[in-house]
Amino acid sequence: MKKRRSNGYSESYVNPLDELDYERFSELRENGYSDNDIARELKVSEKFIKRLRQETKKYL
Repeated sequence: MKKRRSNGYSESYVNPLDELDYERFSELRENGYSDNDIARELKVSEKFIKRLRQETKKYL
């Protein structure tokens, strides 16, 4: 019998994308804030902000 794979997240895990205020993110970007400042303001990692910036460039 094969072992069932789990996704590794606990039930209390909150996806940062679900909680992210996209309007606030866009406003901060438009006002010229750095990735570090945006990450601090939205309480996420700078790496996450860089990835999000790359993803949003694809759709613009």
